[in-house]
Amino acid sequence: MRLDIWKFARFAGRAANWRAGLGSVLAVFLFALLSIPGNAQEVVDFSVKNMDGFGRAVLTFNLRLDLPPYNVRSENGVLSIEFEDRLDVTLPDVSGVLSEYVVISRVDPDLKGLRFGLKTDVTINRIEAGERLYIDFLPRDWQGLAPGLPEEVVAELARRAQDVAALDDLRRRIEFARLNNPKASLSVGRHPTFIRLLFDWSEDTNADFVFSEDVAQLELGWPVEI
Repeated sequence: MRLDIWKFARFAGRAANWRAGLGSVLAVFLFALLSIPGNAQEVVDFSVKNMDGFGRAVLTFNLRLDLPPYNVRSENGVLSIEFEDRLDVTLPDVSGVLSEYVVISRVDPDLKGLRFGLKTDVTINRIEAGERLYIDFLPRDWQGLAPGLPEEVVAELARRAQDVAALDDLRRRIEFARLNNPKASLSVGRHPTFIRLLFDWSEDTNADFVFSEDVAQLELGWPVEI
């Protein structure tokens, strides 16, 4: 497959740096996933807020990209959220903010659970969103669908999914390049009114070309040197 570029002023290719860039991305990604040893405390931010007709608590696990194993139970007027590891968490004034739904709240003595004394006729709804756990306190007369996630959280999760898909695609191309060793020959043609660069690849490829402020940037599909 041949790629011709017309009226080319300056060329700043970045394909040769992709492997190093991927290594950095993977290192950060894996660090985030593995940064919680089994005997460590889970660092948690806990927030509460009155919403439109219901109360909401949000547990955010700052050092993770997902939720740790947990169990939620609501029995005999007590809501319990239990974890395998100890929690590093400070509870706000839950009963003060969510006075219509919660009487009292506490962290268990072993630091592995949270407990909330509920007022009568409270229904619990939970939603998982990445490293966030949403606990909604719904009144008995709640009608219709359960509350959903904030729009900005939905958008963030969608961006994460796109990033993961792009990373997987790059990993596949790197593995293909390792096995098939795609090569490109580069030739330059000088004409009276323009300069042409011709990249002739041994494997089909694609490219992104951007011209901005007198700088032309070409990003090629294969992470190999030219």
